[in-house]
Amino acid sequence: MKSLKTLIKLHKQKLDDLVKQINNLEEKKRAHETSLKKLKAEILAELKKYMGTEYAFMLDNYMKSAEDRELKFKAEIKALEEEIAVLREELALAFAELKKFEIALQNRINAEREAERKAEVKSLDEFNSIKYVKDKN
Repeated sequence: MKSLKTLIKLHKQKLDDLVKQINNLEEKKRAHETSLKKLKAEILAELKKYMGTEYAFMLDNYMKSAEDRELKFKAEIKALEEEIAVLREELALAFAELKKFEIALQNRINAEREAERKAEVKSLDEFNSIKYVKDKN
């Protein structure tokens, strides 16, 4: 029984680690999404500010650079989403395995209780049989 408890403890620790990894990746993803939104707002502000001015010729280079940054953010977000999906699948498998060990432990505890109950019933039956025989004589 002790080995099952140890396995359960190890699997719970593994689940906690996976949850922490997922949370860290989701935090990175949120940060990238925020940066992407800021970039888009910056692009709109620059367009409004310089469109139709003598500096409008520089907007082309700025827009190319901004598009490259936007694509980079989107690629990083997509990569993070894929990594999160893989970790969530791992989490589901680890949780299923943990439940398997917890059920095995509960079954073992139930079997031990049943064995104790049967031994107690047998002992009481034997005691009552002996008492009956003594009372009869």
